[in-house]
Amino acid sequence: MSHLNMGESLLYKAKDFSSKHLRFATKYMEPNLATYVTQSLDHPYHVSLMRYKARHHLTYLQSLPTRNIAMEKLALAEFHVNKVQHQREMQEVKRWWMSLGLAQEIPAARDQILKWYMWPMTILEGLSFSRYRIEITKIISLIYIVNDIFDIVATQEELSRFNEAINR
Repeated sequence: MSHLNMGESLLYKAKDFSSKHLRFATKYMEPNLATYVTQSLDHPYHVSLMRYKARHHLTYLQSLPTRNIAMEKLALAEFHVNKVQHQREMQEVKRWWMSLGLAQEIPAARDQILKWYMWPMTILEGLSFSRYRIEITKIISLIYIVNDIFDIVATQEELSRFNEAINR
């Protein structure tokens, strides 16, 4: 609960206290549980991407004495299918971005395809949203380029004209 703190000093103290004691207690835990606790303290659930935490959870579940092998296999298969799907989408976006040539045309512009893809990937989960993830990533990249041009490259006169065009 203390990880969800919104500014209360008592919750900051509770987080420090519980984190300190949990880290100390990991010395006496079995190695897999200690790793799980440490990773959970370092990367709290509510500020982590679930796709990246899935591997962490699967590894821990595989170390438990009572296991459901069928569920583990299903979860692992789903994890790999999603991973391959996201890699394909990133390849498509990267091909589009490279063929666009804006990174070479505007050297001051950001070239952060993975960063642009992260939001659609986390919001639109599932294989059926693949096309939407790709198209939203393209839109986000163009917004970043316009922002970079606006902030870094353009003159005051160009910015005024650009503002007028957008307002129209």
